[in-house]
This record gives sequence, C-alpha cells and structure tokens, in this order.
Amino acid sequence: MRFRLTVFLAVANIVLFLLIWSLERERNSVHPSQDTLPPFTKLEISGKNVDKPRVLKFENNYWRIVSPIEWKANLYAVNGIKTRLNFLGSQTSFSQAEVLERGHTLAEYGLDDPAYIIRYGDGDKMQTVKVGKNTSVGDRFYLLDESKGKIVVVDRELIERFISDMEDLRDQSIFTMSRFEVTSFSVRSPVAGFNNMANVGTPSSEKSDFKRVGLVKDSSGWKFETPIVANADNVEVEAFLNDVCRAVAVAFVDGKTEKTGFELASLPSTITLQGTNRREVLMLGALSKDGKFVYARLEDNPTIFALDASILKKLDIMQTSLRDKVVLRTSPSQITGIDISENNKVLKLRKLKNNQWDVIGTDKNGKAITFEANLGLVNKLLLRLERVRVRQFVNDTAGKDLARYGISDNSLKISIISNNDKITSISFGEFYRKFGVNLRYANINGDSSVYGVGMDLSEITNTDLLYYRSTLVCSLKADDVLQSIKIEDIQKSATLLDITATKGDFSAGLSKMNARKASAIKEVEAFVKNTVANSYSSRNFNKDGVLKNSKDIEKWHYKLSVKYLPKDADTPVERTWLLTKRTGATIQFCSVVGEDVLFFPEMNFINAFFELTQDSFEPEQLKKSQPVSPKK
Repeated sequence: MRFRLTVFLAVANIVLFLLIWSLERERNSVHPSQDTLPPFTKLEISGKNVDKPRVLKFENNYWRIVSPIEWKANLYAVNGIKTRLNFLGSQTSFSQAEVLERGHTLAEYGLDDPAYIIRYGDGDKMQTVKVGKNTSVGDRFYLLDESKGKIVVVDRELIERFISDMEDLRDQSIFTMSRFEVTSFSVRSPVAGFNNMANVGTPSSEKSDFKRVGLVKDSSGWKFETPIVANADNVEVEAFLNDVCRAVAVAFVDGKTEKTGFELASLPSTITLQGTNRREVLMLGALSKDGKFVYARLEDNPTIFALDASILKKLDIMQTSLRDKVVLRTSPSQITGIDISENNKVLKLRKLKNNQWDVIGTDKNGKAITFEANLGLVNKLLLRLERVRVRQFVNDTAGKDLARYGISDNSLKISIISNNDKITSISFGEFYRKFGVNLRYANINGDSSVYGVGMDLSEITNTDLLYYRSTLVCSLKADDVLQSIKIEDIQKSATLLDITATKGDFSAGLSKMNARKASAIKEVEAFVKNTVANSYSSRNFNKDGVLKNSKDIEKWHYKLSVKYLPKDADTPVERTWLLTKRTGATIQFCSVVGEDVLFFPEMNFINAFFELTQDSFEPEQLKKSQPVSPKK
C-alpha cells in the first residue's frame, strides 16, 4: 500500500514539473528574456537632437569612440545604454503594423523624424531603436523598435537616462593605464621649462633643446635614472602619478581653427607612462590664449583636447619635488657611532652594549681620553640626524668644485656608522639664505652634488670633548654611607660648616639650625651625593686656582669635603671639591680633587652654597645704644 502511494506521488511530481516547464516556456515565448540582445560590438547614435552622429566600437577588449573624434568611451555610459535596451522587452508595446493599418502614421508618435536613433549590433547585423515624442497622457515617451516592429511606451526617466548616458559617452580621463600599472615614466620638456610653453609651435621654438626626466620603479622603490641617478621620494612620486593618471580632458579642440602647437613638425613635450606590456604617450602643445589650458593629444590619436595648465607647474619642478630629501636612511636605533671632525680635530661618540654612549677625544697632551657621554645631548643629535632634510638641490654637477661652496677637508663633517658598518658622511660648507631661512651648503658621501640643508643639525655639533661629556661629574654609590660635610674658607683658614651624620642621617644637626640654613645644607648633601655640572669650562686650572691668563689666577676660595663609608669597608673615604668665589649670578668655578675637570655647578647648589658661605654682619642699628626716654 505504501509502495503504491510512493509511486503515485512520484508520478504526480513529474507531471507537475512538466506542466510548470511548459507554462514557463510559453511565457518566455510571449515575453522574451532581457538577455536577447544580439552580439553588441557597435553602437551608433544619431537623430535631430544629436549635433554629430556618434559611432562607438568594442575593440581590443574596450569601447572607443571612432566618430566624430577618436577617443575612448565611458564604459559605464555604454553599459547603461545596453541595460536600457535590454529593458525595452518588458515595457508596454503595440504593433507598428496594426497602427498603420488603422490609418495612423509614425508622425503622430514623433517617429518619422526621431529625436534619437540608436543602432546597435555586431556591425553586420544591426538593430534600430528610434525615440519619438512624449505621450499626450502621462509623462511617457514613444519608442520604435524596428527589429520587432513594435512601438514601445516608456517612462520619461528611462529617456532621460538614455540622454544622460549619451552625453557621458566620452570618457574624460586621458590615460587608460592606472597608476598601479606604471613601472616607469618620463617627461620631456623644453630646457627653458614649461613656463615658456606659450612659444611652443613658433618657428623659433622648433630648434629648442629638450631635457628628459625619467624615473623607474624597482624592488626598493622609485629612482631617478635621468638626468641624474638618485633616489626618489616614493610618497611624492605616487602623489604625482595620481595627478597625472587622473588628468582629464577639459574640452576637445578643433585644431583647424585654433593654434594648438601641433601645426609644425617641432618636437613636442611629452609625458610617457610605461607599464609591463604597454606604454602611453601624452604630447603637450601650446598654451591657450588666456593661459588657463594647455593643448594636448595622445601619440597614437589625432584628437586634440585641452588640459588644465596647472599640470605644467608640477612637470616643471618634478626634478626637485620628486627627489628623495631624506639624508639619513638609517634609524637612530641602528646607529652605533658618530664621528665629528672640523679643522683636523676629531671627536667620536660610540654606543655601548647597555645603550649608553661614550665620548672619545684627546686631552691637552694629545692623549686619547674617554668619558661617559651626555645621553640627552646624544639623543638630541640622533633625532636631528633622523630629521635632516634637503631643502634645496643646489648643484647636481658640482663634481670636485666643492670649495666654492665652502666644503673642504677642514670643514665640518659628520660620519654616521650603522650596525652593518655602513658609513654615511655629511660635509657642511658656507651659510647662505634662501626661501627666507638660513641654510648651509652640504655634500653627502662625497658625491658630485651640493645640497642646501637647515641649520638644526650643524648648530648642535661640536668637536669639544667637554660638550658631549655627561653632566654627572661624580657620585656616591647607593650603599655608600655619608658621615660628614665640612666647608672651609681657605683664604681665611676658617671653618664655615662642619656637620656630622648618624648612620647617614643629618636630622639631629639640622634640627638646631634655622630653616634657610637647614634647606641649604640639604642641597649641598644632594650635590655631594650626585655632583652634576651645569656646563664644563675649557680653562686651565691647577691646585691654586683657575688661570685667567698667563699672569692672573682666580684662586680657590672654598673647600668642600665629605667623608663616607663604602659598603663592606671599615675605613671612611674622603672626597674634596674646590670652589672659587661666586663672581656672577651663575658663575662659580668648581673642580673635584683627583678629577681633571673644571665645571660650573647648577644654580640650586650655587645659591645654597652662597647661603652657607656669605659673610654675616651684625646690623649697624643693633650696635647703637638704646635711645633715652623722653623727659616728662
């Protein structure tokens, strides 16, 4: 029983499927599919509303206009027309033959002299659609589909889209090659530059010299290959190509009525884009009379059109605007050494494994000497090196004639050593002013070019060993226990301060002093634990004082000494500082006995030390006798 039911249901499903298939086939025969257009490789548009008939062909896998001009077509507009032609099969229609049999004429529908005539097909077999006038009722239009012999009624919106697509058939873009396809490009221009293009096409310009600027892309980015071999700025090149590839034809020009610069056989200026398998060449003619446009055409296309003249400025400065302006490609983290030389004096900065830096120079006797470097100043130098940029390309053919720019063996030179042992050298020359700022001539790696760079880098370079020395002169270790602080007036042989600590704590002694003196002593305590120089002095000094000249000497006036007990030691150690008198608001020479260094302490210490060493006098008013009470 179940088996017979299953067979019955299967047969019923088959019958139902055949019935649906039959009805669908019949429906399709009455309402053809929208995909019934013939092979579509040619499109012709004419009619009384079209000034010049337009002919388009699909060749080499893209649409192009072949009449009235040679130009590429707007793919979106062509596809829009194809879509609307496909859509006609689903619109309300009636037979043309029936209309004529009933005594009506095509003129009644505006189809005897149609506004638009659209012919489409493969060239051999063409179909025609004519656009007539609008209906008397409703905002609709009559169309005649000649291949089907039907008059079709369509909405105004469909006609307006037809007309809009027709107006947009001409693609405004010039190049078919996208920016991503371009592997090299070049610009050929008059030696005088594009600013002189108003004279292009005149007899005198036929013999004009031209220069070529060419760039090519490799695995590392864009590079100039002519007129010089140099790195290009990848960001600037991509932006430049964006502008060029997106350039549009503002208007199309009749070369017979206007002087476009293509009338003579003179060599035109060109922009050439090279892709993997193809190239496109844009030829530039003369400027328009008002100077707002430049006439142009493609190498393989006689159609002349106008471009916005602003493109000429970009072409005129591309040799400098597209150049790589970065001097140092190595990041600061990859720099392991910096050599600074000037007038036969060399100073070296070297990076240590713990990311600290040493400064290496020579002492007064020419002996090599090493100090811990000022890390803040070194980092500032590294940052300036990273940011230095070429501000002007002065001369690319200077060659050996660098002396005229003040660049010689004795001029300032900075050599940067990378962790791969690569060395980049920057030599500086004379100062000059350009673009409203102060610049300095420079040469990179001894090549033939001279550049203009800012002052930021050279103004913080110095061959003085003390300039880069760490400001920390000396310090106590964290485990050292400070036992006492003593200040003596050497010239008067007097002790000005002598305070003892209990296990490194001076609180007991400070509690007996006024607040100002206690605060000053705390500042001195911080100084002896970490002696920091505000700056160093290159003056000569000895055990007696600082030498002003061959005869005069600024004598040491004060002695600051401390005793401290190092960790695991039984005997205390003494350290001594010698200081002159305070000779100015910020000037007081200081040295550490046993250290060959003369420096100026920081302002906080100078003020605190002055508080503890200044002479104090009893006010004159207190010396006078008490006034006598007035008599009654």
